[in-house]
Amino acid sequence: VTLATVNFALTFGGDFTNNGILNAGSSAITIAGTATQSIGGFTTTGTVSMTKTGGTATLTGNVNGAGLYINGTSPGTLNLGTGLTHTFTSTWTWSGGTVDGGSSLLKIGGSVIGSTGTFTASSGTVEWNALGAQSLANLTYYNLTLSGSGTKTLGNATAVTGVLTIGSGITLAGSTLLMIGGSVVNNGTFTAGTTTVYNGAAQTVLPSIYTNLTLSGSGVKTTTGVTVNGILSMEGTASASVAPTYGASATLQYNTATTRTAGPEWVTPFVATGNVNIINTGTITLNEAKVFNSTADLVIAAGASIDMSTFLLTLSGNLVNNGGSTSGSGGVTIAGTATQSIGRFTNSGTVSMIKTAGTATFTGNINGGAFTINGIGGTLGLGSAR
Repeated sequence: VTLATVNFALTFGGDFTNNGILNAGSSAITIAGTATQSIGGFTTTGTVSMTKTGGTATLTGNVNGAGLYINGTSPGTLNLGTGLTHTFTSTWTWSGGTVDGGSSLLKIGGSVIGSTGTFTASSGTVEWNALGAQSLANLTYYNLTLSGSGTKTLGNATAVTGVLTIGSGITLAGSTLLMIGGSVVNNGTFTAGTTTVYNGAAQTVLPSIYTNLTLSGSGVKTTTGVTVNGILSMEGTASASVAPTYGASATLQYNTATTRTAGPEWVTPFVATGNVNIINTGTITLNEAKVFNSTADLVIAAGASIDMSTFLLTLSGNLVNNGGSTSGSGGVTIAGTATQSIGRFTNSGTVSMIKTAGTATFTGNINGGAFTINGIGGTLGLGSAR
């Protein structure tokens, strides 16, 4: 049986079971109402709209159309069904309602307009496949695939919890925030945005130049070929496989409530002007002797803690202690030629001053083992009474 719409609009308020042929031509097809619906597959060169104000319409066959319009009102939901492929050659327009990705593949050939509504990724895949530039929906995806050609620009806050696939000939332009919870298959070009977060288990970080990079979740993050010009934030129990290349003003930040030992990310000497910041409650234990050039400070936030263990800490820059705690037995050496402020610390090893010029001034109480002054031309100011 063949049903021809003669290009007239067609609205489904109940079920649509397609055991024959729907010759929809360029008909606009709308899925509407408040009932629970089962919608079989169809093809139109017109638009496909979901305007439901309640209930769920579940697709049970492949749907193909021009533009996709999601104009429903919560709790109206379009479920993309199980193991299906839905292809739309034009724009995804979204002004309300819910889309559930099911376990199906949704292919979009245009860009996205609007951001009002809810997207539940489930275990589905969204593929943006235009032959040219596309602006992508600002969503949390399960699997996200980029194909076709040109530059695909992410929304302001995009998350991928499954697999991110960047096809050949594709440039992925990062967003304000991109969170990657799974793996990445990269056959194209990745350009990082403002902040990129790898928050899964063991992951390979895309070799790129990052502004801000967060390694969180757990496991070893493979960081070969990575450059960070802004903040590298170590979070959760994640670790870096190798040290990144730091830009001149980069920051290394430890932001974890879990006690950890510093890894290769804490390079020595640390020279970047953004400093090393310890800002959360998890104690950070040194893995080797650490040296700070005059361009870099060690900053310890209130409630934060650093354990220098048996290693020597050498400071040619400032030690800023805003209410954190310190411990260790390897000693602290105050060095260099710059003017320095040295906040309070406790270390049972030797506290030494070996400056050859400039003045280092204690700005907090210092507790150590032995105390030696070996500087030639440098000055140590003991600070005000405390």
